[in-house]
Amino acid sequence: MFTQIISHTPTWVFALFIGLLALGYRQSKDRMISKNTLIILPIVMVALAINGELRTFNLQLTALFTWFFGATICYLLVQNYVSIKANYIQEQHLFALKGSWVPLILMMGIFLTKYIVSTLLATKAEIITSTGFMLIVSLLYGAFSGIFIARAHKVLALRTV
Repeated sequence: MFTQIISHTPTWVFALFIGLLALGYRQSKDRMISKNTLIILPIVMVALAINGELRTFNLQLTALFTWFFGATICYLLVQNYVSIKANYIQEQHLFALKGSWVPLILMMGIFLTKYIVSTLLATKAEIITSTGFMLIVSLLYGAFSGIFIARAHKVLALRTV
């Protein structure tokens, strides 16, 4: 079954996977970035998560509320309990970020969630109609989104310190 799933996966999905791996690897290295560069990755990854949420569950209020709940809880946890190793260099208007594997883990989390959900939808697996499935997937998408948003917000907040 696994080989069937892989063989029916469009080529662009593998290209996206490799691109995300490369981007995640770059995030693991110390770097200097602008504000615009800082916010692009969270925007794209949150958009992918919301796209997955809406494509899977349409506009079901329970799914949207669960996504929002997951995003809010994870945002608050990161804001209050996670430190981000970064500095703002006023003269250059750049952020100096320490490398981290967290963005790669988050990107792979969103990618794998979307891949698994898409596979289940394509195979018309019974689980996709269950409330539990909707809650878990929505919570995952929300959690990944909340973490991405919180990490970017914490770094951006260094400009005012």
